[in-house]
Amino acid sequence: AARRAWARYASAAAAAAQANPGAMAGPAARAAAESLSIAELFQLLDACKLDYRDALEKGELVDRLMRARDQLPPAASALVERALEHAAASQSASGGLVAAGRRGAAAGMQSRALSTPLTPSEASTVATFARAAPSVAFITAVGVAQGGALVPQGGAPQPAGTGSGFVWDDKGHVVTNYHVIRHATRVAVSLGEGTTSATYEASLVGVDPDKDLAVLRLRDVPAGAQLTPLDVGSSSGLLVGQSVLAIGNPFGLDRSLSVGVVSAVGREVRGVSGRTIHGVVQTDAAINPGNSGGPLLDSAGRLIGVNTMIYSTSGASAGIGFAVPVDTVRRSVNQLIRHGRVARPGLGINVFMGPDGAMGLPGVLIMNVPPGSDAARAGLRGTVQDKRSGQTVLGDVITEIDGAAIKGTEDLLNVLETKQVGQTIQVTVQRGTMLASTRRVSIRLLDVSQPVD
Repeated sequence: AARRAWARYASAAAAAAQANPGAMAGPAARAAAESLSIAELFQLLDACKLDYRDALEKGELVDRLMRARDQLPPAASALVERALEHAAASQSASGGLVAAGRRGAAAGMQSRALSTPLTPSEASTVATFARAAPSVAFITAVGVAQGGALVPQGGAPQPAGTGSGFVWDDKGHVVTNYHVIRHATRVAVSLGEGTTSATYEASLVGVDPDKDLAVLRLRDVPAGAQLTPLDVGSSSGLLVGQSVLAIGNPFGLDRSLSVGVVSAVGREVRGVSGRTIHGVVQTDAAINPGNSGGPLLDSAGRLIGVNTMIYSTSGASAGIGFAVPVDTVRRSVNQLIRHGRVARPGLGINVFMGPDGAMGLPGVLIMNVPPGSDAARAGLRGTVQDKRSGQTVLGDVITEIDGAAIKGTEDLLNVLETKQVGQTIQVTVQRGTMLASTRRVSIRLLDVSQPVD
């Protein structure tokens, strides 16, 4: 039935191509592609089975589509041309077409017939697990423990913990949770099972504690070894109720599968660094200790999240698990692989770190503005001590950024997280006696993850 559905879709797409065989010219096609949203580009690339895991910016997604445009199979090529034509006429019209193409691609990925009599749903789950399991890693983190703390020298190697991960690309990069390896001095990564199993030492590429993510790289992989990356999907279009699969190593039981549904999307949970992770996927698929860092997959076997934590009073699964959404994972992982760190946009100032309404102020108090900084040139003022009276003179209080209300430091950090390094933003501050004066200034965001010389 799945093959027949795909055949019907391909036939319809090919017929549409014959009805309008003239492909759009290069500049017009690129302009149409650039008018698509990132989510629509994800869907179109998914439907054409084009890998975009290493794409960091929207322009790279467009480049990937344009480069593959002339080499696509007829059905996929017809889909792309129709999507571009609709986008050129109306950006909103492309949504339904891309969604239709994605449904057709998903239908084409149904599992082959199995010898054991299974329901179609079971057969699909079995086939998806068989494809994805070789990509799932068992992570063993070893630390140096002495008196309950890690020390740089001395002490005896002790297991710091175990968790899960997965192969990101064929270059040996493996993704896991930061909290799985954060206390480790050595990490071992095991792949496969039985006669095909292999364990590798891994080096640390980079970490993103705010998203509870870490990237490792396998060492000394034999030339003939085959690493199988997971297919990377998108979390932007997830729907509550759709089926998901979690693969990992709960309680050290490697390559275990649990199934469930997307229970909610857009959750906010506090990560290991204390920062809030936004857009988190909630699932009822069983996630237990040892599942951390493992993949959450959709029914087609595409990565949609990284399992990170559970809500439980007992420490075992209570049917409430959380996964970092794959769109967030992709951004962080690509930056870690390229630069070894994740760029963090910031104002380049020091502020008072406190909850909403701290010190009775309507926003975030600026404590220090470095001389010669963009913030100083924009006229922002920090908190100082009056030399004559010895009294503290409060600095500016940030109340808005680009129109978004700032009531506390969490608001400030969350808004900045949505911006880009080098972007110019509008900052509204209050100052003076009783904060009676309001001022709006333009500031270019800096990469505050870089150490300051």
